[in-house]
Amino acid sequence: MGCFYPRVRKHLHIVLSVAAVLCGGLLALLIYYPPESVWVYGTIMAAIGILSCVYVFNFTYAREIAPKGSETTAIGFTNTLCIIMVPIMQPFIGWVLELSRKWHDVNYEQYTIVDYHFALAVLPASLIISAIFFCCWRTLEKCHINLVPLNCYLLV
Repeated sequence: MGCFYPRVRKHLHIVLSVAAVLCGGLLALLIYYPPESVWVYGTIMAAIGILSCVYVFNFTYAREIAPKGSETTAIGFTNTLCIIMVPIMQPFIGWVLELSRKWHDVNYEQYTIVDYHFALAVLPASLIISAIFFCCWRTLEKCHINLVPLNCYLLV
């Protein structure tokens, strides 16, 4: 993916938005309508993997906007921001799953497929929210709103 960055640099927000929407759509397809064929399932998973690797562009962008001499700190901080949602989303999805089970019956101790559909809907929804953010990215930059306010303080 890194070799595509110079070509899509001016339209990075569009590439990231389209990738997030496609990835969210394919993920929703797997959650709500899983294919019966292993080959189709594997192809969709491979497409999700290819589409989600565009997050590598974040590291290149962080290196570009970082002050001279602090590029590695910027890349490390970007990695932290990319990974920080994993320990937050996993318990959140578990909590939503438990909450959806309690809606059915107090004594019912098994999860239904509807419970999993409800809880895992958080994943495609978060990708759609990120796509909306990326669509607004250039607009915010044109309005002189600094998207990285901490880079002057954290990266020196």
